[in-house]
Amino acid sequence: MSNTYTQIKINEFFTLKEFVAEEDLKAVLSNPFILSNIIELADILERLRKKIGKPLIITSGYRNPEKNKKVGGADKSAHLLGKACDWTLEWELHERENITRNIVDFFRNNDYIVGEFICYFKNYQGKWLPSRFHFATPFYADGIKHKVFLVSIEKTKKYKPFLSDPFLALQQLIGLI
Repeated sequence: MSNTYTQIKINEFFTLKEFVAEEDLKAVLSNPFILSNIIELADILERLRKKIGKPLIITSGYRNPEKNKKVGGADKSAHLLGKACDWTLEWELHERENITRNIVDFFRNNDYIVGEFICYFKNYQGKWLPSRFHFATPFYADGIKHKVFLVSIEKTKKYKPFLSDPFLALQQLIGLI
């Protein structure tokens, strides 16, 4: 891995390496559309990080079509355009509910254009708590994917929309499984 690649900073908190695999770097750097989408995502997440005071750990950013298919991504995934990422945090179990509410409020109460926001939950010691998040800026020109807020239970591929409280939607989703 080249030193230059690991050091390309997008902003104060994020490097390009966090959003793009090394094998995709050349393709991303030669595509201004994808690169600008990644920069937009990183800038929004930088503001979120400042608000919640915790580092965000990017687990999936841009995906090439082969990687997207391999991980079971949607055919029209925003990851293919550099418009989506998944992340988690280093956080204690007792912090998860409060931090999740702050994250939801951040996306709901700011002027950031949300395509979709998914809060994934997992059972920790008998209590359902957030495990990771997915955020995408709008990725369809016709605006169909706009302000979609969902909860999901890890590895179920079942989703439940929520208006304001992801924990209420989670209880409804648990009742469906």
